[in-house]
Amino acid sequence: MLNSVRTILLVNSLLFVTSSGFSLPDYNQASYMLTRQKQINELRQLLSHPHEKAHKLASQLFLYILEMFKGHHALVSSVKLEEAPINATIAEGQSILFDTVDPMVYALDHLDEGLAFVIENTPLLLQLALLFPDAVHPHVDQQEPIMDVLRWAISVTQQSGFIPESEQSLFTSAQHELNLIPRPADYRNPHTAQSQMAREAHEAEILKRQAKKERRKLKKGPKLTPKRVDL
Repeated sequence: MLNSVRTILLVNSLLFVTSSGFSLPDYNQASYMLTRQKQINELRQLLSHPHEKAHKLASQLFLYILEMFKGHHALVSSVKLEEAPINATIAEGQSILFDTVDPMVYALDHLDEGLAFVIENTPLLLQLALLFPDAVHPHVDQQEPIMDVLRWAISVTQQSGFIPESEQSLFTSAQHELNLIPRPADYRNPHTAQSQMAREAHEAEILKRQAKKERRKLKKGPKLTPKRVDL
């Protein structure tokens, strides 16, 4: 794992790992902020859906990001960059033996894009956990391997140096929500109450529309069919 690997300098690669962190020369904070703005806009659109639909979409999105994180975690964890090329397991659930492909070359070709994906999508995953806790907790609670992957993704993202000060509270609150770090005694997810209020308001609006529709039917009365007179 990156946070436990000793100081490494991979010359002529896209990834530089040091004891204090790492850098991705082809990726910068401007790219990160642009992606985050797009994600925030997409979250606003997601929140505009009825609760059940938004809940389902949030669950699907969280699972997709989580599965991607698992794959990138397996790649980074299984290929020891400081050692000579070795066979490695790089995909969850199956072993891939490198017969003709140098695993170090493979790792260097994929680590940069994998880490960029993790750095960009960790904040989105944490926002989903805060905004849709009921959709997220079933996939995380009491599942230590999953929690380890999330801790790894958060650690990688925080080491990147791309996270602005304004988003630091997001990382703390979401880690409390997911029980990745101990919750303070007074912890409360403010988004839980907001989500409940939004759901109740939406359900009340539906009932109001249905009642209005029924009143219109009663006001109009039954439709009368002209009686046919045979001559």
